Amino acid sequence: MVEPTAKREIADYFINSYKISERSACRLISISLSSKRYKPKPKAEDGSIKLLLTALARSKTRYGYRRLQICMAKKGYYMNHKKIYRLYKEANLGLSKKNSKKIKKQARDKLLLVKSFNDNWSIDFISDSFTDNRRFRCLNIVDNYSRFNIAIEASISFPSLKLISTLEEKIIKYGKPRNITVDNGPEFRSKAFQAWASKEGITIRFIDPGKPVQNAFIESFNGRFRDECLNQHWFSSLKEVKAIISAWRNEYNKTRPHSSLGYLSPIEFIRKNQQECINSCNYNVLAVA
Repeated sequence: MVEPTAKREIADYFINSYKISERSACRLISISLSSKRYKPKPKAEDGSIKLLLTALARSKTRYGYRRLQICMAKKGYYMNHKKIYRLYKEANLGLSKKNSKKIKKQARDKLLLVKSFNDNWSIDFISDSFTDNRRFRCLNIVDNYSRFNIAIEASISFPSLKLISTLEEKIIKYGKPRNITVDNGPEFRSKAFQAWASKEGITIRFIDPGKPVQNAFIESFNGRFRDECLNQHWFSSLKEVKAIISAWRNEYNKTRPHSSLGYLSPIEFIRKNQQECINSCNYNVLAVA
């Protein structure tokens, strides 16, 4: 079925190309003159909604219209996603996309099936630089079930002993994971880390070299973290890094809508499944988040 807007465009094409009257063009494509001449009138409240949407999009520069719709709803503006999309396009708020080279799709290995909090943590490092080009690293830890960010620890370097002490601190706070998925970095391959995991009864799951998709949860988190936090700031000191990252982590866990959680934040998802999370880790995650 042809939409009325499309029919109006077709009628205009016949009028301009074949120099026929408006009435004849409408009769040709079976559309009334009133429909052809109809011009939608923007509602008065659309202007204020568009201003709020624009302000929200500028403060959340990497959010698309669906996440913005959730944020608008939390502010009391409940609207159909189609209306949000229309206003989003009218305000020219679309995100720019990089044209990536198409590569041949290959079979992917199945991820570990998780059914509760602490079934599996995913760990990875991500690096960035200060304004004077010195480098720093961030240790990112994510619970695969709830997408809850267990930790983002920033430091100039991360030897295996520091990695172990960070994990021990988070285990005291959130409980012990049954599995930890990691890549093949030297920190994870070290004898000290292997011995610690064996002593704690934690299974370390190494991904195959060159297959980051096997650690997809943390890779997805790293992408959001870089886009929405690291790329949005200039860092002059480690103290500044920790303060900015702490604020972003708090927002990520408590308010940022996550598409794979039905556009709930990790804390909202945990609250919805609170009893299961408490049973799986013997801790009230909401109390220590």
